[in-house]
Amino acid sequence: MARFILAALLLLTALPAAAGDPAGQLPDAARERARAEAALKNPKVQELGGGRFRVGLIQVDRKARRFAVPAVVHQVEGPQEFVLATHGGYKGYESTLEAGATAYEFNVACLLIGLDPERAGRPRYHFDPNHVQGDAVAVSVVWRDAKGEHRIDARQAVVDRRSGKTLGPSPWIYTGSTLTPDGTYLAQSDGVLIGFVHDPAEIITLRDGTGQSDYGNLVPNRALLPPKGTRVTVEVQALTEKPKGKR
Repeated sequence: MARFILAALLLLTALPAAAGDPAGQLPDAARERARAEAALKNPKVQELGGGRFRVGLIQVDRKARRFAVPAVVHQVEGPQEFVLATHGGYKGYESTLEAGATAYEFNVACLLIGLDPERAGRPRYHFDPNHVQGDAVAVSVVWRDAKGEHRIDARQAVVDRRSGKTLGPSPWIYTGSTLTPDGTYLAQSDGVLIGFVHDPAEIITLRDGTGQSDYGNLVPNRALLPPKGTRVTVEVQALTEKPKGKR
C-alpha cells in the first residue's frame, strides 16, 4: 500500500529521481552520490494504519487531512521572509523556524492530505505582487512549556516593526514550489518550505504575500515566540475540499 501511494505521489509531483547506476559503470563515490540523491528525491512513506502515515519525521493523518512537522525556533532577530526552512537551508538566515524535514518529504505530506499542485498558481518571481492561487491551508505553530500548550497561526510569528502588528488575515495557499527545466526542485535547492513573501521556491505561501517595501521590517515576534532553539511543531491542515472522485 505504501509503495503504491508513493508511486502515485511521485507521478503527481513529477520530481525527477536519480537514474542511479543500472549498468554499474560509475565509480564507487559517484555511485553512492547517485544512490543518496535517489533516496532524497524518493522519501519513504511508512503506513501506520487508520489513515496515518509517516514521511521521515513528519506525521500525517490522511483522514483528518493534516500533518505535523517537527521544527525549532531558528531566528529571533533580523529580517524574516520565511516561516519554515529546511535544516541548513540556503535561505535559512531569513527563516523564523527550521524543520526536521526535506522539501521532498514536506511536499509528499502535502499530497497525502489531498493538496493538488494542478490547482496552484505560483509566484513568478521574488516579491511577485500578484495573488497566488491554490488549495487553502491553515498553518499553526505549537509548543509546550511549564505553562502548558501554546498555539499560534504562523502569521503571528513575525511583527512589522514599523507598526508593531502581526500580519493580516491573508490565507495560506499550497503552491507546491517550482521544478526548473533542468530538474531542480527549488524548494529543496533554496531550502524553503513556507514563506511570508512570494517566492517561486516556496511550497506554501500567503495568498497576498508581503511587498518589497516590507523588506527588513518583518522581524521575529519575540513577545510571542519561545526562545531560540525551542522545539516546536508546525501543523498544516487542509481547508479546501477535495474534488469528488479523488481519494
